[in-house]
Amino acid sequence: MIGTGMIRTALTVLLTASLAACSSQDTGFGEIATAVRENIANRGENTEVRGLDTNAVSAALAATDRPLSLMQSEEPVQQFIMVDIARNGPYRTYATSTREAVITRGGMITSTRGLGGDLMSSEEDALYRLIGSRIGGSAPYTLRHLTPEGVTETTQYQCQVSRGAASPVQIGELNTSGLVMTAQCRSDAGAITNTFLVDGNGQILSARQFISDYYGYLTTQVLRR
Repeated sequence: MIGTGMIRTALTVLLTASLAACSSQDTGFGEIATAVRENIANRGENTEVRGLDTNAVSAALAATDRPLSLMQSEEPVQQFIMVDIARNGPYRTYATSTREAVITRGGMITSTRGLGGDLMSSEEDALYRLIGSRIGGSAPYTLRHLTPEGVTETTQYQCQVSRGAASPVQIGELNTSGLVMTAQCRSDAGAITNTFLVDGNGQILSARQFISDYYGYLTTQVLRR
């Protein structure tokens, strides 16, 4: 199960580092940072806690009316809240105060910036259609990364998509359910597995997606749409 179950693992969490020392103009980062810091201070605890800090998430939700997403890297394990700051057609840009950014399409990550080992771009149309339609099948999937030498490296995958079980999502302002969709993708360079939780409207509520060999996987969880 992804969503709440995946994110509630016993892991060291950092919710506020990417929100510190920021402006309240436009993005609402200032209000979020203040609310989260005050929440932690009121509990008399360190910013590094075990599991999901639901109080801090609630404080962030109360600080802004913008869409929010909770994201988690795996090595090292960190959780950080990102704010929806821009839209371009179906694409949304979520960012931290220091402008690390994750660009999504219907909840599927299409590129990243500032994370280290970024996904520069992708060709996800065919895979996105299967995932959003919640149907199994085969689809191509292309990822592009920039090497340390400044060369664009393209990896072409062929993905087998399968349907899983329904799963509830109760986190942030979400109280709904979705269907688990798994994409097992292979290329000459190796294999990756991306997992998505998709609602009845084709929106991805949570996911675990491969970003790059350097960065690994990124888990995303919508807190507010």
